[in-house]
Amino acid sequence: MKRLLILAFAMALAACSMPVTQVQSVDLRPTLSISNAPNGSMLIIDGITVGDAGAIASGKQAIVLSPGTHQVEVNYNGRSLISEKIYLGEGLRKTLSAGVTE
Repeated sequence: MKRLLILAFAMALAACSMPVTQVQSVDLRPTLSISNAPNGSMLIIDGITVGDAGAIASGKQAIVLSPGTHQVEVNYNGRSLISEKIYLGEGLRKTLSAGVTE
């Protein structure tokens, strides 16, 4: 009888499990895309050169930024294609066009 009771207790204990909790995080940082920029043009955000705006535009890439106001510039051969101060809120996806068609 003692063995049967121990076996029943062990089976009941094995059937118990802790609840499973899943945590999912959502990235709500805004993104900025550039379109119609020629290869070799420079993307500058808040005074920091990010890279070739043309490569970013042709690769359909987006730059992840913090929410807030940003100064965005695209320069090509000494000429300013974009010079805008923009506000990006959480979850916003914004595309700026350099206006150059090849």
